Amino acid sequence: MKKIFYIIIIIFEILAGLAAVVLLFGTFANWPMYVGGYASLLESHYSVQVFLTAILLLGFTFLIYRVKRAGLTKFFVIFFSIIFIGQSAVLIKIYHRASSNDLSLSFIKALKIDFGEKLQPDETCSYLTLNGKEYLLDVYRPAQNTKPSIPLILVHGGGFVAGSRTDDRHQYWFTDRGLTVFDVDYPLANDSMQTWESAANAVATSISFIMENADKYHLDTTQLILCGGSAGGGLVMQVGYGLGNGNVTSYSATRPKIPTAIIAIYPPVDLTGMWNAAPGEMLDLKPLARQYIGGSPGEYPERYAKLNMVNSLREGLPKTFIIAGTYDHVVPVRGSRKLVKESQKLQQPIQLLEVPFGEHYFDGNANSLSAQIKWQAMEKFLKENHFINQ
Repeated sequence: MKKIFYIIIIIFEILAGLAAVVLLFGTFANWPMYVGGYASLLESHYSVQVFLTAILLLGFTFLIYRVKRAGLTKFFVIFFSIIFIGQSAVLIKIYHRASSNDLSLSFIKALKIDFGEKLQPDETCSYLTLNGKEYLLDVYRPAQNTKPSIPLILVHGGGFVAGSRTDDRHQYWFTDRGLTVFDVDYPLANDSMQTWESAANAVATSISFIMENADKYHLDTTQLILCGGSAGGGLVMQVGYGLGNGNVTSYSATRPKIPTAIIAIYPPVDLTGMWNAAPGEMLDLKPLARQYIGGSPGEYPERYAKLNMVNSLREGLPKTFIIAGTYDHVVPVRGSRKLVKESQKLQQPIQLLEVPFGEHYFDGNANSLSAQIKWQAMEKFLKENHFINQ
């Protein structure tokens, strides 16, 4: 009986060890793509839980070694000690990135998993009718609305072909800081309708709507923030930069205000570079690009030129804060790095914060250490630029 129990433990240790090796190898090597992607996503959401699991496995293995001192059990103690050190290195790198940006992380908070829940808006209304379809926005007002609040337009992701304004689960994070949130829908692409232009124009129209209804919502429209993730991050940059150079216009007669600031989470800012990415570097998103833009950069060079944000760099751009994961296999961070490098030549205010080991959607679990970096960095950006109180 003891022998059978010992065999079961050894099998468990082997399986747990294999899983740990795959996880840490994918995390540090970021290869092959799917192993690196899933490992990074797991670390992005559950790095603290993985760390505690590594401690438990090491402790359990040590107890087994105390009971049965053998070469195999000694090997497992050494092996899981290495696994523990490897996972500790993941946390050390994440904490170091936070510390170097004057951000404080909570280990205890990260223990509570939070993927958010659907929130009830204060109001839902139509802001645009285009080609017979009505587009809506949800309004979330701050609890303390005694003075005019700064409007923030939130734009959802979904590869430009999917998603909804209801996808976000954390509008209250902004309203708790005194901002009024307008969470918008926009035209989505399909095989018969390319929306590379109309999606941005729709977001610009939501700005016109806000300006027309500033008194109704008690807004301070001297300032305006655009915020979006993934495709939404690309759109807020396309709109924020395009309103100033004529690439983006509103469907409304009211001229939209150029935003004061832009917060873009893992935005696609170099669609040409994404199309030309080497095999295995990122997911193949060419089918989405064909729906959104119509085809390849070779077929539509002018469209891609307008969508590649490096071509929109100039003086007087909105203050821009990009947050991206270092290991993003959906929207590689090299596009944002290139944009920031080129912006520095013009001394433009574009900041980039990279989250270590971060995969696309690294902030899905809002309490994870990776997501805490995002939320705290956003709060710091908003405070430093006087959008919210210190």
